[in-house]
Amino acid sequence: MLPVRASACLRRCMAGLLVAGVAWACGRSELDTLDAVDLADAGSPLAVAEASTPDVAAEAVAPAPAPPAVDPCAGAPPIPCPGGGYKYCVAGAYSDCPQRCSVCVPGSRRVCLLAYCNYWGTQTCTADGQGFGYCVEASPPPECASIADQSHSSPALEQCCLDHGYCCKDTFDLNHNGDTNEQVGQCSGVVCH
Repeated sequence: MLPVRASACLRRCMAGLLVAGVAWACGRSELDTLDAVDLADAGSPLAVAEASTPDVAAEAVAPAPAPPAVDPCAGAPPIPCPGGGYKYCVAGAYSDCPQRCSVCVPGSRRVCLLAYCNYWGTQTCTADGQGFGYCVEASPPPECASIADQSHSSPALEQCCLDHGYCCKDTFDLNHNGDTNEQVGQCSGVVCH
């Protein structure tokens, strides 16, 4: 009989071998049996298939690398624009000068109508002239205050805005052109020309 210490060691070794054997067996697949096949046997279908298949890897020639694309704008300096900014060379052609006033004159204001409280507000054109900021609530002028109280945000309030010489957002499309984001009225200092 083995001493207790040797017996415990033997059990651990046997368990380790068992785990290793299971791991090895589980890692095997049906494809592993191909390693044992002797392909030299001329009667084997695998030997015939291998003999008739050319070595594509040996015959394949890597295509020559394409020459690097020539950047038509390499070294092309930016061109100053009369109104500020620059023209830049992009894909072989110079861009247009930036438009600082494509929608509205930067810093200009128009009246906008709100659906709450005073029903009147103003919007300021953004610094890049690309659009207006959000509508900030303000008190309506005295000549439109009673209409704001009675009709709230309505075509009547927008008409009052127009009648009293303001530049107004055309929320209710009073000019019937389908654009409710444009400005109408006295907008000479607001609209880009």
